[in-house]
Amino acid sequence: YGTNAKLLSERGVKVLGMYHHAPEWVRRKDGKLPVDLFGTYSFAKKAAETFRGQMTAWEFWNEPDGGFASESAWDFAAAQKAAYLGFKAGAPSVKVMQGGFCLHPLIPYYQTFFDNDAAGYFDILSFHTYRPVANYPVMVRDIRDMLARNGAAGKPLWFTESGTDSEGNGEWARSPG
Repeated sequence: YGTNAKLLSERGVKVLGMYHHAPEWVRRKDGKLPVDLFGTYSFAKKAAETFRGQMTAWEFWNEPDGGFASESAWDFAAAQKAAYLGFKAGAPSVKVMQGGFCLHPLIPYYQTFFDNDAAGYFDILSFHTYRPVANYPVMVRDIRDMLARNGAAGKPLWFTESGTDSEGNGEWARSPG
């Protein structure tokens, strides 16, 4: 991981770091998210210090709404806050994202996340999607409306994982003749 980050950043490639898969010592045996919030803070701080200048941004977790976290949205909000504070303590200028949300139409999980005062603990909203390109304008509108309703209007929106869900098998079709 370190070699990759070093080589890419030396060549001007911007890298998005990912904090995902909490070690056993910071989570419950039956859970996925870290519950040791000071351990989460400390790990994020150390990661930000170690990779300062190499990571353009950090994304805390991956699709907590899509099965990569079995815990509640309020548990995710608490862990997000700890990670955000740690990243900022280790590298104050680094941008921090929440774990990419991935479900559209938007689900109540997101409102619960915001109801737990999470809007102040990410700089960029991350979203993952594998929907047809024609759906993107509605998704962007809905996400921006959600941000505005929750005091986060104007925060950037990044699609950090995406696909078009396009039809066809990708082969070039030649016309006969």
